[in-house]
Amino acid sequence: MSLSSANLTSNHSSIENLSLLIIEQLEQKEQLFQAINNLVHKLHHTQMLLEENKPKEALLNIEQLVHYGETITRQF
Repeated sequence: MSLSSANLTSNHSSIENLSLLIIEQLEQKEQLFQAINNLVHKLHHTQMLLEENKPKEALLNIEQLVHYGETITRQF
């Protein structure tokens, strides 16, 4: 293999690695977006429970939200 062929192979491999890294980052970003969207939905539901004067149910939701938030933090 000539030096220029080795450089082309190296460049191709680097581009593939960079592409895989970009795809992985985009997938993680999508997962994080979905997790935050779900968190916002649960917060909205908790707000509705409070407005309906259901503090016990709201407190349970808040406990779940804290746990879910901690899980998101550890994951990302």
